[in-house]
Amino acid sequence: HEKAFATALHAQSLELLSWLCSKVDPSELLAARPSQILLTSLVQQLAFDLGASTSMKLKWLLATLPRLDPHDPQIASHVPKIH
Repeated sequence: HEKAFATALHAQSLELLSWLCSKVDPSELLAARPSQILLTSLVQQLAFDLGASTSMKLKWLLATLPRLDPHDPQIASHVPKIH
């Protein structure tokens, strides 16, 4: 599933990503331990428009956000510091 998500994210098509998310359970992708970059991109794109497909997007965001590691070198510079 990770390759399919990487392709959808690279296409920068929220419609394509939403379709893919509607066909796959978050646990299936997360079981493969996808890269932090993929998870960050997924969160960013899904959060862009929460007015459409809200319940599906929230399901994915709630499953994905706890998996983000703000200290991971791949994404640390992209994660704002919260004090």
